[in-house]
Amino acid sequence: MTVYQVQVSVWDNYGELGQVTGNFETGLMREENWNAKWITHTLPAEETACPVFVRSFSLDRPVKRARLYATACGVYEAFINGRKTGDLFLAPGWTSYHHRLQYQTYDVTDMLNDRNELLAVVGGGWAVGSFTYKRRNRVYAKRQALLGELRILYTDGTGETIGTNEEWEVTEEGNYKETEFYNGEVYDA
Repeated sequence: MTVYQVQVSVWDNYGELGQVTGNFETGLMREENWNAKWITHTLPAEETACPVFVRSFSLDRPVKRARLYATACGVYEAFINGRKTGDLFLAPGWTSYHHRLQYQTYDVTDMLNDRNELLAVVGGGWAVGSFTYKRRNRVYAKRQALLGELRILYTDGTGETIGTNEEWEVTEEGNYKETEFYNGEVYDA
């Protein structure tokens, strides 16, 4: 990933100038750019509860920049230290799972502390949940799965990547007991 600075200048038909500056960041361009591995749960295929994936970690240096890259078979919400990353709902959005899978990038620099918990809840969504007017389940996948990595750049120039792998804890005992587009959500507070 590379950050590019841009400046755009526009003149209207009256000769007035408007300018804006900003930047954009390239994403993970190919599958081999991911260091993470897909993780899933052990719920029976007919179960409707949402698995919760959790990874705790500590940081021992100041962070310059941190980005969370995430996607799921299903729909997900990610949290760092109890705060939701981004403002999206039903991410990664509908896609033709056999051809492509969108992912999201979140700037989480200001969400990190010395001790951290990264948590993701994954519902069935279009991939696993009830889909189409016939209400078919598991159209694209047999169970929810998560792929994500937190890429941290420290102020000393070193970096670290925390990706989904076998070190993550998975529980089926989260607050979301059922999520479904047609039937709504069952949440145990």
